[in-house]
Amino acid sequence: MIIGIDGTMSQTWDNSKMVRSFVRKILEQNKQAEKYYFIGPGMRGEGGQATVNGAWPLVSARLRQSDSASVDLLGFSRGAAYCMYLAKLIADAGLGKRVAHLIMFDSVGRQADFVIPEQVPKTVVKCFHAYRNPAGGSRNYFENVGLYVEDPNFTALKKEMFMASHGGMGGTWYDAKTGERKYKQNELASKLVDVNSSQGANGVRAMSTASIGLTAGLATVSVPAGLTAAAAAHYVRKELPGVAAQQTSDRNQLNIPDGPVMDEKQDHIASDQAGKWMWDQLIDMGVLPGGSSPFVDASPAEGKNFVFGTPYRVP
Repeated sequence: MIIGIDGTMSQTWDNSKMVRSFVRKILEQNKQAEKYYFIGPGMRGEGGQATVNGAWPLVSARLRQSDSASVDLLGFSRGAAYCMYLAKLIADAGLGKRVAHLIMFDSVGRQADFVIPEQVPKTVVKCFHAYRNPAGGSRNYFENVGLYVEDPNFTALKKEMFMASHGGMGGTWYDAKTGERKYKQNELASKLVDVNSSQGANGVRAMSTASIGLTAGLATVSVPAGLTAAAAAHYVRKELPGVAAQQTSDRNQLNIPDGPVMDEKQDHIASDQAGKWMWDQLIDMGVLPGGSSPFVDASPAEGKNFVFGTPYRVP
């Protein structure tokens, strides 16, 4: 069985975006008998708990069928983070190390009502994660989760950065240079979901030159005035050891631009590169059959036709 969960705001996508969704493409090209698709959450993560509640009965029922049963989990953006959470629920339920493949495109754990793990849970056998290069400047207020593993002696992780926008990482490339820069980061800061000690750095990227207090669990850090968003993130990491500590080697760059550098053509190229990399991994692992391609459109659909938390069987 394979379960795919799409990214934030995918319920609003028109057909031109739905057919480009990497999650939908992989589900349709995968040859497993049981395949389920979930639409992604709303802007503030609404629908996230419903999605987990809808997916968990499928996962647990599958794993309880036999000791050898396993699942594949696939997601983009918050949808990928929900897959990590499902993998953690497997551990909490004592069902063993049963996620054969965790497939993630730019996983971000921006959720207030439940805690997304920062590390790939120990129930995962193989994980593949394609994510944004921070030097591209896209959504620099989104920190990634799932860049490191809880049990490096068991879980095999392959990860790769690409100079694509956050949308491009899910297959829905666009002119990020124009589209993202029209939003002011301070405005975005005021609209971010509440953060907790596990996901504190997911709110830090929106900080600019103002002195902003970041509440992370029981700790509050007042960021000094005059820091860029990237420098503020670096400061909070130092002041709150353990908050996004897994990000340091990949994201500890103080020259991250304040906005995306890629236009539509550049984002399209980088998105294709991310798709090609992931397809190569999945074909090699047998998750996708030989001849599968990220450049083949998914079937026509409208995001608004999908309901939060409802599993849709994929033919």
